[in-house]
Amino acid sequence: MTLPTQPSGVPLPFHRRFRPSSFADVVGQGSVIEALKGALKTGQTSGSFLFHGPHGVGKTTLARVFAAAVNCSSLDRQGVEPCGSCPSCQEVLSGSQDALDFIEQDAGSNTGVDAARDLAVWAQQVPVRDRKRILLVDEIQQRSRAADSTWLKLMEEPPEHLLLLACTTEPQQVLATIRSRSICLQLRPHLEADVTDRLRHIADLEGVRADDAVLAEIAAGSQGHMRDALQTFQRLALLGRAIELEDVWEGTAKVPPRLAGRFVMAVLNGNGMDALQQSTALLQGGIPAEPLLLGLAQTFRDCAVMASIKGGEAMVRLPADMKPKFLKMSALRPPADWRLLLHETEQALRRLRLHTGKESLLVDLYVLELLYKLHEAPKAPQASAAPQTESPPPAPAKGKPAAGGTKVSEPPPLRDREPAPPATAPQKDGDREALIGAVRNVGTQQALRRAQTLRIEGDVVRVVPANNRHRGVLAGVQEQLSELFSELLERPVRLEVS
Repeated sequence: MTLPTQPSGVPLPFHRRFRPSSFADVVGQGSVIEALKGALKTGQTSGSFLFHGPHGVGKTTLARVFAAAVNCSSLDRQGVEPCGSCPSCQEVLSGSQDALDFIEQDAGSNTGVDAARDLAVWAQQVPVRDRKRILLVDEIQQRSRAADSTWLKLMEEPPEHLLLLACTTEPQQVLATIRSRSICLQLRPHLEADVTDRLRHIADLEGVRADDAVLAEIAAGSQGHMRDALQTFQRLALLGRAIELEDVWEGTAKVPPRLAGRFVMAVLNGNGMDALQQSTALLQGGIPAEPLLLGLAQTFRDCAVMASIKGGEAMVRLPADMKPKFLKMSALRPPADWRLLLHETEQALRRLRLHTGKESLLVDLYVLELLYKLHEAPKAPQASAAPQTESPPPAPAKGKPAAGGTKVSEPPPLRDREPAPPATAPQKDGDREALIGAVRNVGTQQALRRAQTLRIEGDVVRVVPANNRHRGVLAGVQEQLSELFSELLERPVRLEVS
C-alpha cells in the first residue's frame, strides 16, 4: 500500500509517494527487519529502539512501519505486517499530526527541554485507542543535553504502554546512556542492484522511459542512499522524454567518460595546452572542482584495474561503446603510472578541501603536476639484473704502495656530523580555518569555530570549547577528529578537549 497523493490531491515526491508501508516493501535491511518481526511475534514492543545509519536508507520508514504494526487492529496471519487501512495504520504511515496515540517529532526543530517535557507528559498517559503510546523522534542527536536527560529519566522505568523510537545519522553524538538503554538497529547503504531494481519498478509504474544502463548509473551515483536515487530519478523524469546517460551525467555533475578519456590522452601525450584547456572547459561547463577530480580519479582507477588485472574490464562501469577505447588506453602505460596518477589526484583532492575559493588555480596546478610527474620527473634508477663478470681489483693495503710504486694516502678521518634534522611534513599548524574547514559535520564545525582556543602544540591539537554543549560534541568525536587532523598535518596528532 502506498500513499500516492497529499490530501489536496497534489502528487507527492517519489521518495514519499513510493515510501514502503510494510516490511515486505522495504528494500534490503534484512537483519533489521527480522529483529523487528521477532519483537512483534514475541510481544517485546515496549522500551526504546534506536535506528541509526546514513541518510536516505530507511530509518524513519522502518520506524513508522514498526509503529504501525504494533498498533494495527488487523495484522496479517503471521502477526507482523500492518494492514495499512485501519485508522491507526493510516495515522502512523501518513505521519499525521492528529494521531491519537502516535507522535512523530523532528528533533532538529524541537531541540529544547520544554518540548522534551511536553512529550514526557504525553507519554505517561495511557493510550486513548490503541495498544501502545508510540513516540518517534527523528534526528535525535540534534536535541540538547537537557532534553536528552528528560527522556533518559523516562527510559529508566518506561510505562508498559510506551514505545520509544529514535532515528539518527550520528549515533556517536547520542547520549551514551540512551544508547545503552535502547535496542540499537544499524541500517546500511543499499546494494546497487537493489536500488536499480527499485528504480525499474517505479519507472514501469510511472511510464518513465529509461534503459537499465541509465538506472544503474543513477543507482551508482546514489552510493546506496535510496532517497538520493529517487530524487535524482524524479528530476530526470521531469524532462518528459527518454532519459539518456548524458542526462544523468549532466544532472549529477559527473565527468562524462568521453571527456575524461580526452583529458587523460592529453596528459599521456604530454600536451599541456590541450590538458589545461579541457580541464578549464569542464569547470566552466558546470562541473565543480571536487566532482571533476573525483571523476578523473575514477578514470585512473579504471585504467589501473584494466592494466593490472587480466579481465579487469569486467570490474569497470563504462558505456559499451567506450569500454574498448578505455581498455586500449590503459595498455599505453604500465600499472605503476596509473597508480601514480591516481595518487596525485588524491593529493589534489586533499588540497582542494583545505583551500576553498581557489578551485580553478588548484585544478591548473594539479594538471601541471600530472604532466611533470609523468614526463619530466627523474625516474628511479633501475637495478641491473645481469651478474658482474669481473670483480673490482682489491684495494691496496693501508699505508703500502700500490702497483707502480705510488703510496696510497690514507683518507682523512670522518669528522663528527650533527644528525640531519628529521624531514618535516608541510605545516598547517597556524591555519585554523584549514583545520575547521576539513570537518564535514556542521555541528562539530560550529563547535570548533566558536572554541575559545584551537591551537596545535607539537603532537597535540588543544581545544577549549565555548560551552559545555560544544565540549560534549567534541568529546564524542575526539577519536575521529584526531585521525582527521593527523591526516591533514601528515603526522600523528591527538585531540585534547580541555
